[in-house]
Amino acid sequence: SYIGKTFLCDRTYIFEIYEDDRTSNTYEWCAPGTMSQKDILQNEPLDSIRWWMDLFRENNVVVIEDIEEIRTKYPASYALLKAQGISSLVVGPIAIDGKIVGFLGADNPDNQMFSLITPLLNVIGYFVSSLLRRRDLLTCLHDLSYRDQLTGAFNRNAMAEYCQGDLKMESMGVIYCDITGLKRMNDSMGHAAGDEMIRHCYQLMKQTLDTDLIYRIGGDEFVALYPSCEEDFFEQQVHALHVRVHQDEYHLAIGYNWSNRQ
Repeated sequence: SYIGKTFLCDRTYIFEIYEDDRTSNTYEWCAPGTMSQKDILQNEPLDSIRWWMDLFRENNVVVIEDIEEIRTKYPASYALLKAQGISSLVVGPIAIDGKIVGFLGADNPDNQMFSLITPLLNVIGYFVSSLLRRRDLLTCLHDLSYRDQLTGAFNRNAMAEYCQGDLKMESMGVIYCDITGLKRMNDSMGHAAGDEMIRHCYQLMKQTLDTDLIYRIGGDEFVALYPSCEEDFFEQQVHALHVRVHQDEYHLAIGYNWSNRQ
C-alpha cells in the first residue's frame, strides 16, 4: 500500500515461488479503479519470466519503463504483461538464505519516480523476506498445535478450541469413527503398518465426507462435524461413508447423531 500510494502505481504485489517452478500472487494492493489480478495469477509457470530470475540472482531489479521494448526479445513476458494492462513495471527479488523465493513488484509507477522506486524495492525485499519467514514459522507452530502430524487431520486441541468458541448454528451432525483392528495390525505387522492404516482411514474419510472439520481425537478415533446442516444431507453423508468402508480393505466402526436442539 505504501509503495503503491507513494509512487502512484496501479498495483503492487508479492509473488512467491514454489519448488515446482511455479509462482502465485499471494499479496496485492490496487489503486482505486484498478482491477485485482490476485485470484487470476495463481500457480503460474515461471517460463514466461525466466529471464527475471537471472537478474534476481545478481540482486538486480527488473525495470521495464515501456513494455514495448521487450516485445521482440521476450514475447512471452510481453504477452503476459500486456494482457494485464501493464505498460511499465519495476520488480525486485525476495531471497531467503540466498535462494530466490519470490518477488515484489509495482505496475505502472509514475514515470518520474523510476530512479527512486528501483533501489527501494531492493531494500524492501530484504524486510519482506523476514516477514514471510516469520509467517511460515507461525504457520508451522499453528500446525504443530492444531494438526495431527501423522495424518494432517485436525487434532484434539483444535476440536476443543472449536467447541469452546462462539458456536451459532441451527443444527449439528457428528460422525464418530473407530478403526477396527489397529492393535492387531501393530502387533502383527509393526507400527509402520499401523501408521499407514491410520493415514489410509483418514484419507478415506476426507475423500468421502463433505466437511473440513475432521479431527483425530485418539490413536484410532476420528470425529467429523457438520454444523448447520440439513438432516437429509447428513444422513446421505453417513450412508456414503458406510458404502465406502464396506468396499475398503480396512474397517471403520461408525457412530453418528444429528440434532437441531439448541
